[in-house]
Amino acid sequence: MTIHRSVQKRIAEIVLALPALVYLGLICFSGLYDLPNWRLVLVHTGFIACGLFVFLLLLNPAKRLWPKLTPVYFFNKFRRKIGVAVFGYAVLHYIAVIMKQICKTGGFWPSYLLKIVPFTGFLAFLLLFLLAITSNDYSVRKMGIKRW
Repeated sequence: MTIHRSVQKRIAEIVLALPALVYLGLICFSGLYDLPNWRLVLVHTGFIACGLFVFLLLLNPAKRLWPKLTPVYFFNKFRRKIGVAVFGYAVLHYIAVIMKQICKTGGFWPSYLLKIVPFTGFLAFLLLFLLAITSNDYSVRKMGIKRW
């Protein structure tokens, strides 16, 4: 029995978004200014974003090494969706960073971004943003698959 491709896409979207929905529910139902919850969201969304990003980077070499392997073929069909999910988790992570600072100091000061770890995270966020805004069919057609 085979599942139609559009059903597979929807299932992939749900699976990729499920942890984000859990964390958003945690924040919404327990309080917006609860520092331990933002720390939890901060750590977990960062790990999920990094883990998905590494997984995404490993898909192309795995495709070259084992082109006939079913899981490699299956996950390569959803590379763009996984990439957009990485950006979504990076957005949640960045929001959690800002909210943690607000809860801790009473406000968010842009000078915080000049520290080395937040600065490198901000640069990574900008790169993921550029990848996400060019990750639509129009951009891929306009740029060509090789340049994209």
